Amino acid sequence: MNCFEGDDPELSISQLAHLAGVPVSTAHRLAQALVRGRLLEQDPFTDRYRVGHGLATLAMPA
Repeated sequence: MNCFEGDDPELSISQLAHLAGVPVSTAHRLAQALVRGRLLEQDPFTDRYRVGHGLATLAMPA
């Protein structure tokens, strides 16, 4: 999730892999798990990832 601290609100899977320091295949598996958990969303047109609404739900009690 720290990958989204920069200026770009959407990142490709290769950008996520680079920023996280993991192989693209690992980044893809992790990103898909976060999409299922609603912590990330994937744009169906660009395949880029952005922070999902589920993160706000988790943060509200804090």
